[in-house]
Amino acid sequence: MPPDRKLMLILAYCGIFSVIPLFAERDDREVHWHAKNGLGIFIAAILGAIVLTIVGSIVFGEDGCLSGCAFHCIYSLAFIALSIAAMAKALMRGRLRIPFISDLADRF
Repeated sequence: MPPDRKLMLILAYCGIFSVIPLFAERDDREVHWHAKNGLGIFIAAILGAIVLTIVGSIVFGEDGCLSGCAFHCIYSLAFIALSIAAMAKALMRGRLRIPFISDLADRF
């Protein structure tokens, strides 16, 4: 695998940087799919964090700030682990299928 392709597969799962291989590698269908999948993971992480913040403020209130921060840390670590797993799978020429997110990547 060329080093350029490896870099694009890694960038595909690095949050907002997934737009780089999305536009730079339009001819490589595999890199393009991983970039769309990585962008989907990033958007899902942001939307989930917003929902977690709203629900956390309702459930814990102002007094539960420490508990809310702990949930955010665990949530963030889970998405980082998911991105690393997807990145490793991509570098091994596979696809980590995530329900709903990967289905959207297939359609677009």
